[in-house]
Amino acid sequence: MAQFFAVIIIVIAIASAIPILRHTWGAPEDISTHGALIDEQMSETMAEAGISFLAAQFVLALFIWQFSNPRPDAKIKNFPGGATGLVIAAMLLVGAEVVALGIFGVKAWADVYFTPPSASAIPIQVQAGQFAF
Repeated sequence: MAQFFAVIIIVIAIASAIPILRHTWGAPEDISTHGALIDEQMSETMAEAGISFLAAQFVLALFIWQFSNPRPDAKIKNFPGGATGLVIAAMLLVGAEVVALGIFGVKAWADVYFTPPSASAIPIQVQAGQFAF
């Protein structure tokens, strides 16, 4: 039964990634000079987060498959010092994710905040609907 559950996890993970890979829902048309860079940053963020999500689901399925039916004579293993190593590894992985997202967003952020507007720019106030796609 656990192997079936592991396969179901993989199927659901792949099925949830297909609409994003196929670009089923596209972003609305850009109406600002920064729109293309922000869309590119969003695409890179989705790709990086999607790869991390799929990797985590595959590892979860592997662990379920591998450790679901222990041998009757197998001993329970204890981690020395508790789960400190696993917690540190998880923190490093999450930290790497946050750093990667920051690296991907630097170019778009710098373009929005450090590029002065052109002389013919008109100030516009947007009240709502920024991500209404």
